[in-house]
Amino acid sequence: MSSNPQAPQRRHTGRAHGLVPLAKTVTSNVKRVMTAPAEPTYGHKQVISAYRLKWTDLEGFLKQRFPVDKYPGVKFEEKKIIEDRYIVVLPEALSPDDMQAIDEKRDPGQNNQLEREQSPEA
Repeated sequence: MSSNPQAPQRRHTGRAHGLVPLAKTVTSNVKRVMTAPAEPTYGHKQVISAYRLKWTDLEGFLKQRFPVDKYPGVKFEEKKIIEDRYIVVLPEALSPDDMQAIDEKRDPGQNNQLEREQSPEA
């Protein structure tokens, strides 16, 4: 066999010198661990007016609309911005019928201070 000076040279892997590649020693000591499947994450942000709507009423509606048995891992946390809107992360967008049902949960007897100040009867 003739030697070609322009042929690419073969790299030494260390095996010829009695060395074991590092990757082989690290991965051979790693054991697989059984883990629970990851809970699904939901990412549809919905902004809902907080006007005359208590968080407990909204949360009750959302728990009924998105039950845990159908949407595993779903959680609702109260988040407000500028004290007049709720921001919730839902499995899917609320329909117009859902928004109507939420509007029906608003407390009509809870008077707004601004309304009382501007009323001509006051």
